[in-house]
Amino acid sequence: MHTYAERQSARSAIVTPVSFDRPLIAEHMMKMPADQDKRQSIDGTAEKATAMSLEPHASEIQQTPKHVFDNDPDEALKLVAAHAGETILLSPEEQSKLLKKIDFSIMPLLCLVYGLNYLDKTTLSYASIVGFKTDLHIGVSEYNWVASIFYFGYLDFRGALAVRFFLGAAEAAVSPGFVLFTSQWYTAPEQGTRVSWWFSFNGWGQILGGVVAYGIAVGTEKHPLSIKGWQLIFLVFGLFTALLGAIFLYWMPDSQLNARFLTENERLMAVERIRVNNQGVGNKHFKWYQCKEALTDPMIWAFVLFALLANIPNVAAAGNSGRGGTGPLLAIIGLFLIRFLPSENRGGRLAGYYLWGSSSTGFVCLLSLISSNIAGWTKKTTAAACYLVAYCVGNNAYKWQIIGPQVFRPGDAPAYHNAITVLLVTFIVAYFIMIFIYFWCRRQNIAKAAIRMAPGYSKIEGQEFMDLTDRENPEFIYSL
Repeated sequence: MHTYAERQSARSAIVTPVSFDRPLIAEHMMKMPADQDKRQSIDGTAEKATAMSLEPHASEIQQTPKHVFDNDPDEALKLVAAHAGETILLSPEEQSKLLKKIDFSIMPLLCLVYGLNYLDKTTLSYASIVGFKTDLHIGVSEYNWVASIFYFGYLDFRGALAVRFFLGAAEAAVSPGFVLFTSQWYTAPEQGTRVSWWFSFNGWGQILGGVVAYGIAVGTEKHPLSIKGWQLIFLVFGLFTALLGAIFLYWMPDSQLNARFLTENERLMAVERIRVNNQGVGNKHFKWYQCKEALTDPMIWAFVLFALLANIPNVAAAGNSGRGGTGPLLAIIGLFLIRFLPSENRGGRLAGYYLWGSSSTGFVCLLSLISSNIAGWTKKTTAAACYLVAYCVGNNAYKWQIIGPQVFRPGDAPAYHNAITVLLVTFIVAYFIMIFIYFWCRRQNIAKAAIRMAPGYSKIEGQEFMDLTDRENPEFIYSL
């Protein structure tokens, strides 16, 4: 493996060291029996280095997390352990160059796929204004079910319901999957920005979709085809999605370990740079203890409750946009203006509506926290799945007429003051859940700091890549 030590000594720039020394590996090898030592010489292979790095000392077992020595670490440990004894220095300029290469290689695909993910489920809205409901002879109630069935897929009117359901089932993995990709490739400070990048393509997808749908509607009206305008809309968006899906399948790697756009040395650097996350790049074995921990973690249930409550007002009050989300105080202020300003004050109420547009930022924020604040591959996937299920239930609570008939009463039209009050309260509760999450993470960080400072505590070499959960790893620090 090429090292940069000689090159860096000649530079005057500040250098960030990235070390692969494994003193515990060498120490464990010295303690091995003579016959075993003869059988297992140092050959540099990932499997042997990993196994040796996981051997426990009797004096360390009481000071380390329970599952450190389960011999089922993160895949990243196999790569870095294979380079034990090496010391590679990476300058800030080289780190920046590597980050840009990662961004340019994977972020465009993530953004485009996420935009099409949103566009696919909103294509129904475009189709509805160019004859979809008329040709299929469906009314408002049936149309709402066709719209809602998409979210059942995350969790027939004949062909329309069936196709819509399987569309939801196929796209159910996009949001939680992209959260996992983000946590694989980026450090915690970088993850929030990257999540916002690909999530923002919800908006770009809506803008592009509206323009294309309008062009198809006008074109087919002036120049009729053998198929309906709404059918052509589905075909255009569907074919483009299928094409991009094939490209994504070919290009997007499982992790840094098999990224075709990185050299062998860059793969090593890409893994080492996310060591500070204490999360690794993935472990494909399902671990029941991590699933149980996810289902008993107060922070994850706060995420779930947030997603559920936040999406009820978002769907009902924001014109059935289908976007998940809440936001900070700006969105709450917006609802206050809509609710309490007199109807004559159109400017103030319009300003409130614009402020309400910031509601989706909370949803993005918590997606980012799932990426940065939950460790343990099984636990993270379980948490992401629960979060998205709650999102879907919240989206459909209004459409299933669980909320609508009790809140949006005909006698309250057209202002619906009581309904907006209920939604405002729901939104405020969701906001306080975000505050709870902040203080919970802060409290956990203080507790972990106390453990690390306790007499006799020692960090196990390679602990960052042992697929430990955030709660069991004292080295894990929650982002605030």
